[in-house]
Amino acid sequence: MKQGVGRVGSLDTLRGLSALAVCWYHFSGNRLVGPGLIRDSGTYGWLGVDVFFVISGFVIPFALHREGYTFANYRTFLLKRIARLYPPYLASVAIGFGLLVLYSVYKGQPHVEFSARDLLLHLAFLNGFFGRPWLNSIYWSLAIEMQYYLLIGLLFPILSSGNVGRRYLGYAALVLPVIFLPSSVFLFHFGSLFLLGVVTFQYSSGLLERSEYCVLLGVCGLGIFTVLGLPAVFAGAFAIVMMRVLKQGIRLTNMLGEVSYSFYLLHSSVGSLILYFMLSLVANGSELEKLFAIVVSVGAAIGVATVAYYLIERPAIRSSAAMRYVSRPGDAERETIYLSRSDAIAERPSLPIPIVEPVNAID
Repeated sequence: MKQGVGRVGSLDTLRGLSALAVCWYHFSGNRLVGPGLIRDSGTYGWLGVDVFFVISGFVIPFALHREGYTFANYRTFLLKRIARLYPPYLASVAIGFGLLVLYSVYKGQPHVEFSARDLLLHLAFLNGFFGRPWLNSIYWSLAIEMQYYLLIGLLFPILSSGNVGRRYLGYAALVLPVIFLPSSVFLFHFGSLFLLGVVTFQYSSGLLERSEYCVLLGVCGLGIFTVLGLPAVFAGAFAIVMMRVLKQGIRLTNMLGEVSYSFYLLHSSVGSLILYFMLSLVANGSELEKLFAIVVSVGAAIGVATVAYYLIERPAIRSSAAMRYVSRPGDAERETIYLSRSDAIAERPSLPIPIVEPVNAID
């Protein structure tokens, strides 16, 4: 029988740390902060997005395997993703547009410098393809995630296959198109990061031997380095080490990880507005005063995100969870996946590590 749904502490910790890193990158880079140690401290915070992609590469196939997903469930899978991710996303779009209107009024501008067409493109995450601006600077990463969902639902049957040739065909489909579609608006630009998570899922499920897993980690690292550079390699390695080593996570970051999707969505709009007013009060102040302003703004953004989580995101999670995949004969006999590797899943005596309802890595 399938185990009850739970949470993986290390993934919540990773989500929390990654969302916090991205937030710090944006806040420390505010023009009112100015050059100095504070700005330098957030230089590589953008790598949190790369960590999110690795988490998605792992947790989505992990969850699909657990729930007995087949290609016949593709439509349901996409509907579950939409039900889970769109309500918080659309709420953040509405909030961002509302703040933009208020800012235009505050500046005395008669018109909002954002077209209805640009706003409509947000519904399908198409702004990047049309070269149009996003309301929120982080939405580009959600567009990449959505492309990943569209593709992983198609590739999962071969990525989870016991046939080596099929699995390698899946690897190729995830990363090789970057040769022909090198633009960062396409998923394939980040394909090696997602693949890093995928092969970790395969190793955890017993599909890969340790030696093959190590070779594939090296191949993924080379792909990441070639397309994205050395910092992204370190981000990917950090994600894998945390998933493999940290079993229970850290309580404080686990709590942040639970609301990290709402936090990620709202920190650049609501949080940045709070930061603007806070920094305006200490515009000519010391580094310590500016640091205090940023810390308070981060805390306020987390508070707003927590409210949004309980009012919007949590109902969306329940709505998504209510949608069930069509089961097949034999699904009840599906083995539980373990993070500790041995030769046969059925022989593993260690405790299973339960996972959540398939979630976006950015939540």
